[in-house]
Amino acid sequence: KNEVIAPRSKDIRAFDLDFKPIKFKYEPAQPPGTISINVSVLLDHSGSMTGNMTTVMDATRTFLNILPKFAKCSLYAFSSQVDHLGGGTKPCPDSLDALATPIPAEGATALYAALDTAMRDHPTQTGGAPHLVIVVTDGGDTQGVSGGLPGLIALKAQSNAKVLVFWAGSSFPQALAGLADFETSSTSAIKSDLDAFFHSIGVSVSGLQTLELI
Repeated sequence: KNEVIAPRSKDIRAFDLDFKPIKFKYEPAQPPGTISINVSVLLDHSGSMTGNMTTVMDATRTFLNILPKFAKCSLYAFSSQVDHLGGGTKPCPDSLDALATPIPAEGATALYAALDTAMRDHPTQTGGAPHLVIVVTDGGDTQGVSGGLPGLIALKAQSNAKVLVFWAGSSFPQALAGLADFETSSTSAIKSDLDAFFHSIGVSVSGLQTLELI
């Protein structure tokens, strides 16, 4: 029913490795209205994505529509180079115009450059919600970037980012080893799997909570 379900404080317990209870605080990250969550969506439109672009675009539009007003979306498309399609200052549902024009599938896969660009566009955030970097791709990086994967891992730590990856058709988890916080892949049911991936993120953003051990 597209309802946000979050456990209550009395439903949660935390334990150490000896199963001794640990004290904690559990509360909304910040009340909606005072929080601004940065969400970057990186869409691969390299040549190998031919046949999947319509599905990816439709799923992304639906995702933008279900996000709350306090989420600000930046949209990027990458193949041989990285293009910032728009957004970043407006609520995600108001950023749909950035996806009004179809994106052709062509070129190579500048995956690392896309990640580098998105994280540098949203520099260091201390406290509060992390910068969510969502990637939809079907291939490993073919273009390279200064600093390589280790540089991206360091940049991620500095910018308080979380990297969530959907592999569409083919997966290369080794390309993002140590960088991706969550990865899932799909081969035969890309449309339904991508819709489910986006929906779960949308629910998480809408009901974002923090648990702090004390």
